[in-house]
Amino acid sequence: MLNKCARPRSIAGMRSRSAAAHEASGPASPATWRRYRQNLARDLLAISHDLESRVMNELARERGHAGLSPRIGPILSVVWKEGRALAAIADELSTSPQAASQLANRVEAAGYLERRPNPSDRRSKLVRLTPRGRQLVAEGVELILETESRYASRIGARAYRSLTSALVDLYRGFGLPMHVDRTFVRTASRK
Repeated sequence: MLNKCARPRSIAGMRSRSAAAHEASGPASPATWRRYRQNLARDLLAISHDLESRVMNELARERGHAGLSPRIGPILSVVWKEGRALAAIADELSTSPQAASQLANRVEAAGYLERRPNPSDRRSKLVRLTPRGRQLVAEGVELILETESRYASRIGARAYRSLTSALVDLYRGFGLPMHVDRTFVRTASRK
């Protein structure tokens, strides 16, 4: 019996569940199957989930970073280079200062962030990475690059470049903020 509530652990798992679901429900019309197979939202979410799962599992099991949550990635990426005030972090993450503070508390409790006095504003604190946080970020970027390399080898380097280029064009076309910092990738690549 197919458990419809279980989340697949990988793209391959999603494929096998899709086939099982298709077989269990009987034959679908060709038009329905075409729509199902060409579902951009589902495909992007599955790839995102696969990337996230691979990186989180490797960081937790093989690299000793227990208790991680995908929710901490954005705050780490905002403060990886230098300390930032919580208000600036909230603005960058498009969230409320209260939500940013709660997230910072969680990441600080895990030992990846620390708060220091802000030399330019004594009323606020700077949130910055601890040495353990810097290690986590570097290892996370390294794993992301390795996973992207696996994806490229699966579909070919040229197809992968075309895919990522099209996604960047789509992202920019919607006017979404680009948070690209090539130093981040170069720093992690040197490790």
